[in-house]
Amino acid sequence: GEALLHKVGAFAQAISLGPFENGEAECLENPVSECEAQEGKFTVEAENEALALSVFSERPAISWPNGTLTFAIQEHGFGKVAFKVSLSDAFALDNSSLTSRVLFFDIDVLPINNPPIFTLLDNTTATVESTNGSTRFTERLASGIAADAFGREAHQKLLFRIELDAKGREMFTEEGQPKMRIAGAEAWIEFENAEFQFGVTDGYVVLQDDGGVERGGTDETRFPLKIQVCPVNQAPGFAITRSMVFPEAEVQLTQLATRFATSITPGPTNEGCVLLDAFCQQQRATFIVEDNSNPALFTVQPQLSQEGVLSFSLAAQATGSAEVTVSLTDDGTELQPPGCASYFGNDTSAHQSFTISVAPSNDAAAFALPFVVDCSKATSIDAPCTCESPEAGPSCSYLSETDLPMSDVTILQGAGEVSIGNFATEITPAVGYLASFESVFEETQETVFKTYQGILTSTKVYAVDLVNATKHPVTNDPLTRYASAFVEVDDAAHGAGKRVYVAEFETDSVTVLDKAEDGTLSFVDRRSDNETRLRFVPFGAFPNFQGTDKRIPSADVCAWKSVRIDGGVYALAAAGCDLLENIQETGSADRNTCEESRANVSCAAVAGVLSSAVGNWDLRARALRGVHRVNEVPVGQNLTCSSEGCVFSRVRRGAEEYCNETNPTRIFPATFEDLSSTLGAAVMMGPYCKGSALITDWDTSASVVGLSAESFVVNNGNEEAVQFDGVLNDGLYISDDIEAHSPTAPSLLTRLPSATLTLEVWFSIGANDVPYAGLVTVLQDQRACRRGFFLGYDSRALPFAATTMYFTLSLAGNDVDGAGSLTTITFKIPGGISRGAWSHVVATYDGSSMALFLNG
Repeated sequence: GEALLHKVGAFAQAISLGPFENGEAECLENPVSECEAQEGKFTVEAENEALALSVFSERPAISWPNGTLTFAIQEHGFGKVAFKVSLSDAFALDNSSLTSRVLFFDIDVLPINNPPIFTLLDNTTATVESTNGSTRFTERLASGIAADAFGREAHQKLLFRIELDAKGREMFTEEGQPKMRIAGAEAWIEFENAEFQFGVTDGYVVLQDDGGVERGGTDETRFPLKIQVCPVNQAPGFAITRSMVFPEAEVQLTQLATRFATSITPGPTNEGCVLLDAFCQQQRATFIVEDNSNPALFTVQPQLSQEGVLSFSLAAQATGSAEVTVSLTDDGTELQPPGCASYFGNDTSAHQSFTISVAPSNDAAAFALPFVVDCSKATSIDAPCTCESPEAGPSCSYLSETDLPMSDVTILQGAGEVSIGNFATEITPAVGYLASFESVFEETQETVFKTYQGILTSTKVYAVDLVNATKHPVTNDPLTRYASAFVEVDDAAHGAGKRVYVAEFETDSVTVLDKAEDGTLSFVDRRSDNETRLRFVPFGAFPNFQGTDKRIPSADVCAWKSVRIDGGVYALAAAGCDLLENIQETGSADRNTCEESRANVSCAAVAGVLSSAVGNWDLRARALRGVHRVNEVPVGQNLTCSSEGCVFSRVRRGAEEYCNETNPTRIFPATFEDLSSTLGAAVMMGPYCKGSALITDWDTSASVVGLSAESFVVNNGNEEAVQFDGVLNDGLYISDDIEAHSPTAPSLLTRLPSATLTLEVWFSIGANDVPYAGLVTVLQDQRACRRGFFLGYDSRALPFAATTMYFTLSLAGNDVDGAGSLTTITFKIPGGISRGAWSHVVATYDGSSMALFLNG
């Protein structure tokens, strides 16, 4: 354009083609005989032709005779170019042409700095997601980086910076503030988010060069940037009083403990804010009573308010203790901000238990005098008068409603000493309960003489001896241990025979019992006040449902079994089975150290063995947490770790992989730590294809909590282990390529032992027939390659019950064709290893011989 075209008038001055050769004007001023009217031409040449071409679009030229310099600059061209110029004449009378001496000049086109250029991946805004817990994050963010758009400023140095406000900077550690790392024409954003911090911050990513801003130049380019750190919900917490003792209540009694639970928090401070923003949540925490070991102790079960107030109502005359287990859960799962697709974290605290004890008080003894007794009806004075059979006997009858509320006894005059059997009934040491025994005691007395300082004294000593104790035919039965009253009814007319109906004050129920001819009692039913009863309907051998299939979310099921009742098949599922880390309050019941296990071994020797191990996998829940050393996974799979644990994910497999999955796979937690930190964590990857009807529990969407490594951790209350069933969970993987390596991690092959080997496993067999199962293996068994090792077993049931252990190893000394050779030794256990019994197996190779040891 016109702005690039330049003219400099009178640039050349004192222009002359020679004396009297400059035309008519000069001749008029100086008349001579040989005055000439010559013409001139300036010749301008660049000292550096290449440089001149890059700077000028129209070459510099000087016009004759006015000496005006004209030139046009290339767009965005700059530089200092040296020129030489000369003047030649023409049309002399002698037809000659002469050239002047050469003069020199420079044209310095000063640069105006152009802005640097780059492109964000989505052109306008970059949204980066991360997790809590001081996690380092890196992601490719920019491409097309250059000092300018024309390739003329490549010599300039470039520097990225990220501008955030003070609130946004608080999301990151001091050393891990967001920055850009340039590699060629691309750049990666890197940062370390501060522990427990989350939120959304808007700022700018700025690229600056060192060209300056003189003459109206521009030295930076900026784009808006949004960094979103998605919240990872932290478990709530609280403290409680561990033990409370109350006296036995005569009537139902409501109790309140106003400051029972203290230090109640939904998590870190930014999860329990009053003023809400993108960096702060207002979570609500709710107490859940997980278990109550003795619900009969209460008429209103213990519950905790959000403020930590414990309330319950003690049952009248109930004693004993109840261990109550509670947890605190928050609503963090419902507060995921827009842009955070998945829920991460833990919304439930560790379980805590406390004890409510009700100390018994001594209840008053009680008895009843229910009879009107008339001993005057006896045939003689010496005839017995007893109430053994008041219904049929002639002497006794029950008091009627019209009688005075007291027993009445009638005897004959002169009867002398009268004994009335069973005159007092319902004799019990505690009001409201029936005695289990009918006892007869005899009182005796003895005079004991003693001499003290010459004085003879006597003392009467009384003793009560048990003469006879007879079990009560009803109240002594274990089925009626809480009986406070009972009645025996003959229901033969209704086809039921003799039945006993027992009222139980403490359980507020009536128990129905069948009474056989020999007096044996058998349970029929128990009905309680305000009861809610469930009816179980069988599925049948081949269920056929009307409507949608009935599905059970197996992620919440920790055990189940099937039972057959009256030809029907029932599924009994148990949920809420806790990990040991949640139910054990103190100590290390899962045997964290050799000393705590109290085993009769040398702990120093154990430590020596563990320090030399290259693989030591702890298959318990506590090994699922934290950052683990992991190996590379194949393309299409991803394995990332944070302080919460490791996440395994892979893409959905479809028809091209001969599979029909609905969702991608995401497993968290997914790895068990290798305590040696040498070979790497053991990874649960789930089945290769989740399309099978047997394993659809793996095929869940991101909004549903699916199966994980934690789903297969089982315990017996003291120890934990991982359960493998060959269907939902067929194994854990260290790596599927032991030769794979990276610049930061050598191949697994270099980390495996090559001269001697020891394999040690604790295992339990849970099925009758387990054909050829592996315990630990690194093996390739093909014609062209037979290398590695294998430790496993084969277990068969009757009629040939046996378990066979296998140890296979490739030995270089047996390799004759370069393809490797496998040697196997076996150990057979006649009768087999008992189902559910724990076994300890060790396989060794000391450089010359292989050996197997079982439980020894």
